[in-house]
Amino acid sequence: MTGQERTIDMESNTNFQTLLDLFGTWENETFYDTRRIMKMLAPECKHLILKCSLANVNIPCFSKLAFQESLNPWGPCCTFNTKNSLKKRHFKNRLASSELGLTVVLNSSQDDYFTPVLNTNGYIVIVHDSENYASVASSNAVEVHPGQNEESFLMIYARVVETDPSLDSFSAMNRRCYFDNEAPNPEQLLASIYTFPNCITRCRIRSMVALCRCLPFYMPWRLVENQDGVVYCTLNHIPCLRQYNFKWTNVLIERKAVPGLEREMEEALYCPQCLPSCNDVQYSVSLHSLPIDNYLVTFANKSESNSDISLLRVYFGDPYAHLYIRLLNNAWFEVFTTKPPPRLVVGRAAWWIPAPVPSLDGGDETGSTEEEDTQKLSFAAELKDLLHNLSFHCYGKLVEQGRRISERFFWLIFHTTALSVLIAFLCDTYTSEKKALVTTLYDPLYPIRNVEFPTVSVCTINRISSRAVVRYAQDLSDKDPSHRNVSYFIEELRAFGFLYYRLDKMDDYERALRFQGFLDTYDVEPQDLFFNTRSRMHALTPNCSETFVSCRLAGEPFNCLKHFKEMLTGNGFCCTFNFEFGYTKKSRFRRGFFGAELGLVLTLKSAPSDNFFKLYSPDGFLHNYPDYFSGGVADRFAPLGHTTLLPIRPKIFETVPEARCMNPEVRNCLFKDEMPRMFKKTYSFSKCISICRARSVLSLCECVPFNVPQNYFGGVMGRVYCTLQHVECIQRYEFKWLNVITRHADVPGLEHEMEDALYCPGCLPSCTETRYKVRGAMMLALSSSYKPMGYIDGNNVYDHGNGNGNDSSTGNGNGGGDGNGTELAVVRIYFAQTHIQYFRQIIKNAWYETFSTIGNICSIIAGFSLIGICELLFFLAKQLWHACKTELKAECHHVSTNGFRRARQQEQQQPEKMELLILP
Repeated sequence: MTGQERTIDMESNTNFQTLLDLFGTWENETFYDTRRIMKMLAPECKHLILKCSLANVNIPCFSKLAFQESLNPWGPCCTFNTKNSLKKRHFKNRLASSELGLTVVLNSSQDDYFTPVLNTNGYIVIVHDSENYASVASSNAVEVHPGQNEESFLMIYARVVETDPSLDSFSAMNRRCYFDNEAPNPEQLLASIYTFPNCITRCRIRSMVALCRCLPFYMPWRLVENQDGVVYCTLNHIPCLRQYNFKWTNVLIERKAVPGLEREMEEALYCPQCLPSCNDVQYSVSLHSLPIDNYLVTFANKSESNSDISLLRVYFGDPYAHLYIRLLNNAWFEVFTTKPPPRLVVGRAAWWIPAPVPSLDGGDETGSTEEEDTQKLSFAAELKDLLHNLSFHCYGKLVEQGRRISERFFWLIFHTTALSVLIAFLCDTYTSEKKALVTTLYDPLYPIRNVEFPTVSVCTINRISSRAVVRYAQDLSDKDPSHRNVSYFIEELRAFGFLYYRLDKMDDYERALRFQGFLDTYDVEPQDLFFNTRSRMHALTPNCSETFVSCRLAGEPFNCLKHFKEMLTGNGFCCTFNFEFGYTKKSRFRRGFFGAELGLVLTLKSAPSDNFFKLYSPDGFLHNYPDYFSGGVADRFAPLGHTTLLPIRPKIFETVPEARCMNPEVRNCLFKDEMPRMFKKTYSFSKCISICRARSVLSLCECVPFNVPQNYFGGVMGRVYCTLQHVECIQRYEFKWLNVITRHADVPGLEHEMEDALYCPGCLPSCTETRYKVRGAMMLALSSSYKPMGYIDGNNVYDHGNGNGNDSSTGNGNGGGDGNGTELAVVRIYFAQTHIQYFRQIIKNAWYETFSTIGNICSIIAGFSLIGICELLFFLAKQLWHACKTELKAECHHVSTNGFRRARQQEQQQPEKMELLILP
């Protein structure tokens, strides 16, 4: 269960596991304890490790500070320094040389080998942090494989990453890391320490439990979130573990389109809640080996031969490590200055500076200027003056002269309570305003005549025509160099049924691969580079001319073959009517299509003798939209020999155009023309899901399904259609493609679906659409004397549209079959209501309504007003301006002072000028 991929016999494993469940379970165990058995079967550490030394001093190998047994993806292993006790070592003990590091003498004998996990001789060494689960797939772990009978030198290079504690005020998503005491969920903290590898391991365990309903024995039990009912994986779970092995070994924390990694991006485990650790130690290693010197290997218990001895030396490659610190690029105050902010210089706002009191001599009392008065005020005095003159209600009571301490304390409690209530109301308003749109009933009686008739696709249950198969088999027989007969190729062509969605699995996959190899060699058209599955399946599908007998709409017949087009659907090639409302928009019918007689009436024909591959057991037809797995699709079965009534009850949902200014994530919908590059002007939720699924098929199986339109991929140039060799891959991911989610959510009971479903976050509902709902299919037995409109005998069908005798419905003169109704089916598709409900999504509150609501709350509770807010903002802006101005003056003064001082120093350093006297 921990080894490499091998061919397994599941029947034998199942039988053996049944025996273990009966006789290998202890009395105190509810289920078979795989972990207990695997620990018992794993080699013991005392047989592997013979001698240990640290810093050139012999140590007991199996003490609490040395080697202890622990679990990792290779099973039970011997781990050194599990408690991180060497972190507190003396600063002189740097472990930075091969003699002063960890030296281990290992027994590398192969006598006890039973199930080696690697095709090599030697052992596995994993270097990781003591707090982390030792898994390379979870990052921050390095794995090496030293050889047998070698002296291996493993040099470790550390890199320390720390984060400034001041960044704790930022959200984890903004700084892109978690501190040790943080986690996406507080319950995920292990010993109050968060690590990125443990978060990935926890995410992987959650996925394993959800998909396979078990926990591998080597996974840490402490990281299991919900331990109730979790069992250890047994032999019965091996197919599931192997199926999702690729998913669990590739992890993503954010989705980005990387060319060449489409499969990894599509299938990898997605853990968006895991972020790197803010404080971390990362290790890299370098390994080199030499032939072992047996004379230098000594240990306490002498052995007869040292031929199976290996020596491992682990030490730091450098005595020093690089230390990286994440710092804040610029604090808020550094935007204005590069030095620490000075004490705020205060001053009064212009409109509340009291007028100077005149003295008896007519002069000012102080005789000072306004600027000097401003500079003399302290910040406390300025704040007191602000509160005394502020327009907010009753804030002057806090600083009013003559008030006692008890009164001021009462007003302080009153204002604090008012602000608390105000904040609570504003938070509730913000929560209610998150839903930007609200759905209202715009018109409860909207006329049905204004509603477009839906698109209808008719597919025969028989997806492959027997007559077409015989013709194709004859063609293959003629091309076969071995001249195999037609019957052989008819049997081989039955494998083509697996190109459709099927619940059963292919029995003989090797046979299908051999047949596909023949097709790739001898049945490729000159204009094709690969086998063209689409053209072959189109030729094998029963065509529309063999399906329709007569068609009526609003009581009037019309040419079936002219208005039903062969188009691709989820069931392959089908006959589609009114695609994108192209027919009803141009037609003259304005009767509303209400009632069984005024709707679409189809008389269909199917020959049971032509059946080769049927989607379902009964004979009949499917009526649906192109892809019923993508939502917004009604799928109904119409059996032969019956009249099937399909009453439709539509509803219209429209979003006001004013919502276009909002972000699509806010309004949670998309208009039809918002993604023109991918959908042109025909966006729909169903089409978006279909494209997401088709691209997933292309990424995972590297082929294009034949029943997916080409424009979903931007063309098929250079891409291969899915053939029989891709069936195994397609069936492997069928569960994924049949379950689609657009956002992750924890839903109890749906853990498997949420983990393995197709994730399409870019698909949002349509803002404006008409939803058609078919309540049910009512079926009535078809009378044996029934004749479709225009039916005369077995050979002629009148064209009521132009009055001639041509076959306007089938084009081949076989519309009526044998005339007894056994091969006919009648389908009536019509609106069941004359008036429907018309819903409209409107903006819940315009910006001025939201502004008015917030203004009313602030005014009623705290007496806030726009003028008061302006006064407060002016006060803060003026304080900031004075602070900046004072800083600039101080900087200029400092520069000028330093310049003058530097000039004087230069003058003093210059030698004194000496006068030269010339004497006669």
